[in-house]
Amino acid sequence: MRQRQSCPAQIYHEKRKGIFMRKLLITASVIAFAGAAQAADLSGKVAVDFTETNGTVAATPSLSFGAAASVGNVSVGLKVDGNDNVYVDRWKVGTTLGGVALSYGDQKDLFQLGAGLEKVGGDTLANPAEAATSLTAGFGGVQVLVGLTDAATDVTDVANVQAAGVFAGVTVVVDYNLNTEDATFGAAYAIADVSLAATYGDILAYEAGYTFADYGVSAYVNGDQDDAFQNVGAGYKTTIGGATVYAEANYNVDTKDVTPAAGIAFSF
Repeated sequence: MRQRQSCPAQIYHEKRKGIFMRKLLITASVIAFAGAAQAADLSGKVAVDFTETNGTVAATPSLSFGAAASVGNVSVGLKVDGNDNVYVDRWKVGTTLGGVALSYGDQKDLFQLGAGLEKVGGDTLANPAEAATSLTAGFGGVQVLVGLTDAATDVTDVANVQAAGVFAGVTVVVDYNLNTEDATFGAAYAIADVSLAATYGDILAYEAGYTFADYGVSAYVNGDQDDAFQNVGAGYKTTIGGATVYAEANYNVDTKDVTPAAGIAFSF
């Protein structure tokens, strides 16, 4: 029996229905959080980032929102892929018990080093594998992260452990992978408008940055022990009409490739 094929009008209707359902999902999520955040501090951000890969420019929309109250806090980040599918990019729930700040979820790790631009930079710095789910604890200026291999299967299967703290103005972070038994070390220091970050895993790498605060411009250079001058980059960031706008680019000295990025974000 020959299968019945959908007509163009039906295909268009189904596509529009899918887009409507995804928009409805986002709206319902925001309303749910707003309802749960009564008497809490609700905040959020809507952004679009433009990045270049292999000669093409892709736009990635994102929505993040969070709620903080006296008993805890929660945040969720949503993104839209090239097929208009909405997916959860980040999420975490947290609270403070006995002076210890706890958080659990798909959250950033403690290896957040570099010149601090939005998208470019950090090319040479070591970046240990990030666990899909982690538990962090912060106390006395020290943070500890426990990354889980697959929390949905076994919450006792630990993938890696990280620790970070500030000592004499220097941020120090270390990662230990329980599966490979590899250790990665990182350090960062900033004074006035100058920043310096270094990591050591297999090799020693660095990134040095300078911010021209009066002009909203940041620049950096990075490399490693085998090639001390690999990348240079710069970025500009400002606020226009309540929106944060940035534009930046990285230049690879060896390959002569330029990697640009730009974006706009509204916070509420």
